[in-house]
Amino acid sequence: MLIIAHRSGPVEYPEQTVESALLALKDGADMVEIDLRFSADGRIIVCHDDNAERVFGVDKKTDELTADEFVSLCHKENSSYHGHLFEDYINAGVKPLLLHIKEGGEKINTILDFISAKNYLGNIVMGVANPEDVARVKKYDKNIPVLAFMKNAQMLDACIAEGADFIRLWQGWTRAEYVERIHSADRGVWIMAGNADGYETGYTSMEFLDFIREIGVDGVLVNNVRNLR
Repeated sequence: MLIIAHRSGPVEYPEQTVESALLALKDGADMVEIDLRFSADGRIIVCHDDNAERVFGVDKKTDELTADEFVSLCHKENSSYHGHLFEDYINAGVKPLLLHIKEGGEKINTILDFISAKNYLGNIVMGVANPEDVARVKKYDKNIPVLAFMKNAQMLDACIAEGADFIRLWQGWTRAEYVERIHSADRGVWIMAGNADGYETGYTSMEFLDFIREIGVDGVLVNNVRNLR
């Protein structure tokens, strides 16, 4: 089962920092997940939320900040670390990367063009939110692996039909019958840990990890990747 460092694996370093990503890979992560958005001047930034308040203590929409303004923000958790552009991860050689695309539609092509120009397409999985964006990635290049970050389980069949290679299920959605159904379509199943059973997003129990291994899940997104082998 693949171990994927959710939000770059924020254990010793803040979330969505190159430092946390590199440490997660050193600690045994098979892949690093990051969230992509756009700044006011059209640069690709790394941030989960559409507002900078939770992470950086600045109550402003991320798409109202220029790239320079965003990277100047210091993390509330540790002011030694700041916001990142997507290219910071590429320049640091962080790979492979699961890219959770927060702003899809036509912006999918902008992101793919950028990755292609950096010769990094072979190091990424595109994570998109709906069947239409699955189709958009596959139209760009059918060989680019796509994870469907479905908003609800009712999107399952449509995402498979459009060519998603992997399907993300939340911990609370995890059922053996879903796993069997996805595997029967020759697609992989990745689980987002937490947000259920009393756990925050990215955290879970060893019992749940044992359970998903038993039912044949192919990957799991967790914050702390240590000692999960």
